[in-house]
Amino acid sequence: MKRITGILLAAAVSMVATGAWAQEYTIKFSHVVAPGTPKGKAADLFAKMVNERMKGRVKVEVFPNSQLYNDNKVMEAMRLSDSKTTGIMAAPSLSKFVKFSRTIQTFDIPYLFNDINDVHKLVDSPLMGKMTKPLERKGLKAISLWDNGMKVFSIRGDRPLKKAPDDFKGKKFRIQSSEVHAAMIKALGGVPQKLPFKEVYQALSQGVVDGQ
Repeated sequence: MKRITGILLAAAVSMVATGAWAQEYTIKFSHVVAPGTPKGKAADLFAKMVNERMKGRVKVEVFPNSQLYNDNKVMEAMRLSDSKTTGIMAAPSLSKFVKFSRTIQTFDIPYLFNDINDVHKLVDSPLMGKMTKPLERKGLKAISLWDNGMKVFSIRGDRPLKKAPDDFKGKKFRIQSSEVHAAMIKALGGVPQKLPFKEVYQALSQGVVDGQ
């Protein structure tokens, strides 16, 4: 597996459904990865800090591995959440927000950023607030952006990806629901396949896709 620096930022924005907080409030934090991953550890740490500091007034419960919602259903669950005692929080990939704010596709553009420091400069700038502002009209609130490093391509089998586009030609790559991701894979000669994260391991094992 080869790290290709600067192709694509794999990031996640933490969201929470808007609404008045009751005196005792439970936040169900749904994500699609395992607890031991960077996102999983961050979610657990967030829950630990909130639970310690809020002393029962606000409680965070973490649901990893799509136990509560998969990455296709969590957005609608947050938008429809109107409970005064329970809220839904998630850390989905940025591609999930494009239908609410197309400028967020900026993070999917290959080779736009030199390194992760460039990404953080954009995230910490006033422009980030303008990019996420349209989400509030859909009942969503951006809290923070978590980066997951730069894009890494991997492929099943013994042959590593060493040369683009030769090693990509004709190969099926799992992508998120992103027009930019699809265009990138096609430009490399590959075949994009949109799949929820929960289905990736089985798809790779059975040869439904060749890489991701």
